[in-house]
Amino acid sequence: MAIRQQDRFSLWVLAWPIFIELFLQFLLGAVDTLMVSRISDNAVAVVGFSNQIFNALTTLFTTVSGGAGILIAQRIGAGNNEEARRIAIVALTVTASIGVLISAWLYAQPLALATWLKIPPELYDMANTYISIVGGGMILSALMAVLGTSIRNTGNTKGPMYIAVGINVIHVVLNYGFIYGAFGLPQLGLQGVAISTIVSRFIAVVVLAYLFITAFDRR
Repeated sequence: MAIRQQDRFSLWVLAWPIFIELFLQFLLGAVDTLMVSRISDNAVAVVGFSNQIFNALTTLFTTVSGGAGILIAQRIGAGNNEEARRIAIVALTVTASIGVLISAWLYAQPLALATWLKIPPELYDMANTYISIVGGGMILSALMAVLGTSIRNTGNTKGPMYIAVGINVIHVVLNYGFIYGAFGLPQLGLQGVAISTIVSRFIAVVVLAYLFITAFDRR
């Protein structure tokens, strides 16, 4: 059966904020790669290698939470908001648990990942710093994925998109500050870039958590 023009328009209105949000989430790693080129070629290599696995993990979290998002949308469409709320809480618990386990492993064993990614031994010190900080904060990526998906499937597609725009701006500013010692921030190089990523994602999680709490009929 042919799709009506009105339905196509409605689908586009719902889809484009989701596309932009996901694109901006992956852009965080690309920005790191671009900006650490001011530090050294070795730093670029570490960030580039590490972001391969970080992006894969982000895709994992998005996929897991996406399944729950479909169920949430179905329940809301059927007028069963309480069941949608319950599914959202279960999805948050499961995804967060996966995120905690992965974060704990990456924080405790960053060099194991560096070895698996075949990062040259002379870059182990940099890899240890970057992977332990950013990898140890993958729980934040997990929370961003499940909170954003749950919020979008209640009909609020633009909220998570605006948050993604905001954290990218914050991330760029903090990167600049930590790389050059600007805005009163210490000049920390690659460590500062990693801290910038974690701080940006933490801010996103706080704002998304507020939207999540108020997204359903009952908090």
